[in-house]
Amino acid sequence: MTGGCGGDSGVSCDTFCGCEIDQTPGVASDHGAELYACQNDLIVAANVDGFCVIDQGRTDASSAPAPLGNPTLVAECPANEKRLLRFVGAGQPASGATAFIGCTASPVN
Repeated sequence: MTGGCGGDSGVSCDTFCGCEIDQTPGVASDHGAELYACQNDLIVAANVDGFCVIDQGRTDASSAPAPLGNPTLVAECPANEKRLLRFVGAGQPASGATAFIGCTASPVN
């Protein structure tokens, strides 16, 4: 973010900080996992922290429907946009914060 600190921003770059919000851990198909709770529970337990993706338009490698998460959580979304990046618990961005989203791929060995 250009201009987020220094110059006329009023924020010293020495005090400018950032943090990472981790994806909720686990496997989406494991009903006991935090990831499953984030993607499916309307109200998550207090110990579930992070973010998850809900995508009712998801397809598998053969283009067959493979929805991810509880459709109730995206019910208010337009029909062709039934997706949500959901932040839960301590994974909520701080009030007034700017959140950046980036995707990384694991290296292939």
